[in-house]
Amino acid sequence: MNKEDVTKQMQDIINQMNEASAVYGKDAIMTDHKWDDLYNQLTDLEEESGIILPESPTQSVGTEEEEDIPGEKVEHEFSALSLAKNKDIKKHIKWAQGRKCFVSWKEDGMTLVVTYDNGNLTRIVTRGDGYVGTDITRLKDVIKGILPKIDYKGHLVVRGECVISYPDFKRVNESLPAGVKLYDNTRNLVSGTLKLSDEEVIKDRNPQFIAFTLRYLDDESVLDAVGFRNSWETRQLFLKKLGFNIVSYKPVEHPETDLQSVIDEFTAEVEQYEMPVDGLVLCYEDWDYSLTGGVTGHHATRAGYAFKWPDEAVETKVVDIEWSDSRTGLFNPVAIFEPVRLCGTTVTRASLSNLSTVKKKDIKIGDRITVYKANMIIPCVEDNKDADVQDTDDWNFICERHNIPKICPHCGRPLTVKTSQNAELVICLNPDCSAKLIGSMAHFCERDCMNIMGVSEKKLQQLIDLGVVESISDLVDLPMRYHASGNNLIFVDEFGDDCNLANQTGWGEGSVLNLVTGIETACKNATFIKFLHAMGIPNFGRGQAKLLAPVVTKWMKQNEDATDMLFASKTDMLYALGCMVENGYDFTTVDGFGDVIASSLTTWVQKNLAPYVDGVMNEIGRILQCLTFTDKPEDYIKETSGSPVDGKTFVVTGDVHIFKNRKDVETKIEELGGKLSGSVSKKTDYLINNDIESTSSKNQKAKTLGIPIITEEQFCEMIGMQY
Repeated sequence: MNKEDVTKQMQDIINQMNEASAVYGKDAIMTDHKWDDLYNQLTDLEEESGIILPESPTQSVGTEEEEDIPGEKVEHEFSALSLAKNKDIKKHIKWAQGRKCFVSWKEDGMTLVVTYDNGNLTRIVTRGDGYVGTDITRLKDVIKGILPKIDYKGHLVVRGECVISYPDFKRVNESLPAGVKLYDNTRNLVSGTLKLSDEEVIKDRNPQFIAFTLRYLDDESVLDAVGFRNSWETRQLFLKKLGFNIVSYKPVEHPETDLQSVIDEFTAEVEQYEMPVDGLVLCYEDWDYSLTGGVTGHHATRAGYAFKWPDEAVETKVVDIEWSDSRTGLFNPVAIFEPVRLCGTTVTRASLSNLSTVKKKDIKIGDRITVYKANMIIPCVEDNKDADVQDTDDWNFICERHNIPKICPHCGRPLTVKTSQNAELVICLNPDCSAKLIGSMAHFCERDCMNIMGVSEKKLQQLIDLGVVESISDLVDLPMRYHASGNNLIFVDEFGDDCNLANQTGWGEGSVLNLVTGIETACKNATFIKFLHAMGIPNFGRGQAKLLAPVVTKWMKQNEDATDMLFASKTDMLYALGCMVENGYDFTTVDGFGDVIASSLTTWVQKNLAPYVDGVMNEIGRILQCLTFTDKPEDYIKETSGSPVDGKTFVVTGDVHIFKNRKDVETKIEELGGKLSGSVSKKTDYLINNDIESTSSKNQKAKTLGIPIITEEQFCEMIGMQY
């Protein structure tokens, strides 16, 4: 192949890759497997020809995922370049040069660079293009694993990955409001989460920081207490000693003979590992040596080498397209295909994400498709060899072609197509659909909600199908029915005959008793927080309920003279919440609540709780009749009357010298009825910073907004505290 042909082939690959990168995280037009395959083709062509075109993805660090993250652009103190990657173990052995190395997980999220000075966190920056990233220090309190203080008084820079676990990924997708496009993968979820403004929503998604490199510390003598200072492992152990969650790793003494077996060990563990990974990282034990060498594009040649598992793609045949429903009403397409072996397991199904993906790949029953396991775990459809995309809006034709149900199989209502984030979704909009009911019931029973033990979705489906229950209120009422019927659960079947649940297939007296006992126990231990979380309010979880409880309590105390029913029954706090909404309470004033959470809560209360407040015995009222609340409003009351801090919002930053640490300052503020925020805004009443003349972003914003900046001494004088 001549130079012109090579260049043309390379340009074609680059165009495909850059087109996919431009919409990555918004509208995926290429699988990660396909992208990696093109990357490897391009790399081979570049090595063979010596030609590297200007727009080649091999020479850059993609920043598309970060482009909408709010924050100031800042230059990295030390370049944070990406690693060269390959699937050929021979190249990794060659790179190792016979030197002792370590292999670790390549966590799949977003790389962050975290800086400390004098023991205090000073900055969190995304990797960006390796030279300039985005300052997201505002999120210091919501990313688990980023330590606010460390036991090292010098200058320290650590790199790590912000990740969200597979279980949290599943939970977040399941909690999204009806008609909202699901996140395609955990990496998209991380980038989408860090773009949010509502810190409580971010915190609820549980992003975690896993340290993978101690890039710099100004006094390396402290490493001597841990091990040999010129050692990558010593630096990791030092981070662990400081309290960081560090990446798991294994030593490779002799790469030429040991590397394959170590990679095999990680491969065997990957399916049980809850954190998402997209390969492994090979790095030198000799830290000083790792800092030498040059830079190729945006890859440091000795900083490390990324191993990507060679994704095994195999051909199979589609036997069905299943549209599975969720508790939000979304119908998610799943390709069912003839069994194939992938990465040691038999695979028969793979998610197709949404209607847009099905149409784009033209997936039909009988088609020959190639499938692979992304990151050795998640089955994915790569290509459709029989694709013949039809440009048509004929809904009947589309449904027949892709096996899409026109009617909801649960409620019989027509299904609707809704567009969200440039993706077409199939959804049932009937609020009374039984599929949504099962999902809502299952959520209600979850451990973090009402904690009803032993109630599976299968059991719930049986109860609904038999006509035993038609709502959550029916479910919590089962113990009363059971005892009233002489310890039996009697229901009327479709023929109008009385039937005993214990006599039905899959049941028995023991399983009925376990069901009743589980419900009864949970209903006797309700709390305001558990109940609100159990209601499945969009964008509102347990964390938000915990923040709301003291706010409701304070409102009750302030309005007890005007509302005679307050403090009169077990449901006082819920009654008060309904009253707050009826009186136009602004929930954006709740610390940690943004517009989205406030709107979701208000809408739910207006629809469900406000009618109960007005004396209408609706579904909520029937549920509450069956519950016994073990918490009391006074549990959330803090005596703060007369405190100059009460109701005020504070931001605490910088070093402290009167209090032990900033956390102690924040605790004192909360004890006196004050509120805390991680960032300065119009809602902030005071910024506490001993360095009033600092040019930090918090100080500058406070001055712009006219918010007082006070020292520790001034704060102590404000509260009458001796120092």
